[in-house]
Amino acid sequence: MITWIIIWLFFWTSALGFTNYLFKKHGITYYEKSWQHTIFFIILTLILFVVYQNQFFVYFNNFSLYHLLIILLLFILWLSVPTLYKNDYYAKKERFGYQLPKFFEIFFQDICFLGGLLTFGISPTMFGLVFFVVHIPAVFLLPKKFALLPIFGSLFGGLILAHLQSQGIIGFLVTLFIHLSFWATLHYALQKNILGITPLKR
Repeated sequence: MITWIIIWLFFWTSALGFTNYLFKKHGITYYEKSWQHTIFFIILTLILFVVYQNQFFVYFNNFSLYHLLIILLLFILWLSVPTLYKNDYYAKKERFGYQLPKFFEIFFQDICFLGGLLTFGISPTMFGLVFFVVHIPAVFLLPKKFALLPIFGSLFGGLILAHLQSQGIIGFLVTLFIHLSFWATLHYALQKNILGITPLKR
C-alpha cells in the first residue's frame, strides 16, 4: 500500500502542485498555452491508465460506447457553458483556451482520484479526507480568497466523489458531472460577482 501511496502522491503533486507552481512563477496560463496544457493532461491520463492498468481493467470492465457518449456529451456541455456568461472576465478566445485544457485537467483529477481510491486500501470516507488534505497547498498557489473555494469544495466533494466512484462506472461518470458542474457554477458566480471575489484568469 505504501508504494501505491507514493506513486499517487507523485502524480498528484507533480501534475497539480509542482507544475502549477512553475506556471504561476513564469506567468504561463491555460488560455495562452491551451493546446500544450491539453496535451499535457491527456498524456498524464494515459500514463495513469498504464500504471493502474490492473485496477482500471477490473473497474472499467463493462465500459461501453454508451459511457463514452456520456463523456463526450459532458465535454460538449462544458465547452458550451460559457455562452451563459454575460460579463465574462475572459475574452471569447481566451475562454475557449481555458475551457479546453481545464476539462482534461478535471478528467485527470478524477482518474487520479480513482487510482488512489482503488489502491490505498482505506474506506471511501478516509480517502475523501485525503483528497481534502492534498488540496490545502492550493493556498500557496492561488490568491487566498480564491484558494479557499476549491479547498473547502474538496472537503465535501471528496467525500461525495469517493462514495460515488466506489459504486462503479456510473458513479465515476456522476463524479465527473459534479466536478465539472462545480467549476462551471464557480466561474458563473465569479463573473456575476456573486461571491465578491476577484476572478483569477489562468
